[in-house]
Amino acid sequence: MRIDKPKAVCILGMHRSGTSAMSRAINLLGADLGNKSKLLSPGKANPKGFWEHTGIIKCNHRILRTFGRSWDAINPLPDRWWESPRIQSQREELQSLVKHDFSDKQLWAWKDPRTCLVIPLWQSVLKELDIDLCYVIMVRHPLDVAASLKQRNGFPIKKSLNLWTHYTLSSLFWTARSKRVIVHYNQLLQDWESQLQKVAEGLDIPWPEEEGKLKKSMDAFLDSDLQHNKSTIGELDVKRVSQSVKTIYRLCLRAGESKELLRSRKFNDQVENLYNGFRGMFKTPAEMKQ
Repeated sequence: MRIDKPKAVCILGMHRSGTSAMSRAINLLGADLGNKSKLLSPGKANPKGFWEHTGIIKCNHRILRTFGRSWDAINPLPDRWWESPRIQSQREELQSLVKHDFSDKQLWAWKDPRTCLVIPLWQSVLKELDIDLCYVIMVRHPLDVAASLKQRNGFPIKKSLNLWTHYTLSSLFWTARSKRVIVHYNQLLQDWESQLQKVAEGLDIPWPEEEGKLKKSMDAFLDSDLQHNKSTIGELDVKRVSQSVKTIYRLCLRAGESKELLRSRKFNDQVENLYNGFRGMFKTPAEMKQ
């Protein structure tokens, strides 16, 4: 009898994009999020809970800090940073955390938006531990994200849109050719059942036998009144939104509706070109010659 390898579901997405809601939804599908005592407490920004493992948050934070970055840094990490000797202690910390908290779990998940920026190290560590890794990428209208960050952090719209671009392109680029699903935050709130079924089918997660219990829990958890901003696709044409942001968002919308497009070489090539273009904006002349 063949025993399936453990499966880890990584929920990716820019801050304020519904990753918390999806994390709880995946949890209700049966994925373990770790010891409840280690989950970040609900707060004003997320009264229904963040559903984030505090140890993972701290680990991701230390990875970024090693290279002089933080969660709101627009400039990407150095090329092949995850192979640097400077990151060895964080690699060991991550391995230890996964072994300690999830080694006995057949299905587990984690969510910390910072993961979008440090995916390669996670991929390397989980491969060494022989854990299958798949992804849910949460997408939200960039102007809604910017409005939320303006309220929470006081960020100007230009910074927020650059952050949205950084997180979104990194998520799409580093998960190419992996098992993944794209979900739009608005669609999750409007019809969670169809979106969660799409996730379950796309990532080969069994649907709970007690469907009524899942429905009751999800209906009680999701609250559309907590969504304070809901921009339209047409509002992307305002002057403050760059062409690249428009292109990325529309590409995400199409790939979220089409498994064929999401798996296509054409889609991955488009993402790669956009990602390389974004990274190129921050490279020094010496790096450009390499």
